[in-house]
Amino acid sequence: MGFFDEKPIPIEGLRMIRRLVELLAALPEAEHLAQQHHEAWAGYLVDAGIKLNEIEAFGAWYPQYHTIHPAFGQVVQGAQYLRKHGSLPPHRIPCEVEILAGQLINTVEAAGFSDGTSVNALLLAATLLHRRDYQRLDNNVDKDGIAEELAGTVRVSMYISDDILTEINRGTGALGHLREMFNPD
Repeated sequence: MGFFDEKPIPIEGLRMIRRLVELLAALPEAEHLAQQHHEAWAGYLVDAGIKLNEIEAFGAWYPQYHTIHPAFGQVVQGAQYLRKHGSLPPHRIPCEVEILAGQLINTVEAAGFSDGTSVNALLLAATLLHRRDYQRLDNNVDKDGIAEELAGTVRVSMYISDDILTEINRGTGALGHLREMFNPD
């Protein structure tokens, strides 16, 4: 194979992506993995060392706790969890950001700040940290670009928050302990 030749699409990867698509068909249609991404995901699955039995388990488990399509990293995280624990949990697998968000919520709640003050403080902290990271790379950072990135992060957070709030309301998952805080009745 020459330097500019494309890597062939692994057959095992195509089998896995077809099966994953079948298993995730219960998700809303807008959340289905677009056909144009199947070949790339097939390669990624093989490169990540994912096996068909892991896809079977993940695909059967995922729609029970999610309403949005998984990111590729979630599939890898699910396979790693399955290898480590032998089965997938009876809730979503939280990422580091979700766990930290729960810790921050607990901290501002324990400090007694109002919801409005807490939200504004956390958004300001996010803005300051984001700007700091960019200024480390280039002191002439475009503030509008940073604002667009932060707005994008808020959109993604809104997108995934429905599934997280469902678990909070059930009292399950990484943030299930926040149930009483979110539903004091």
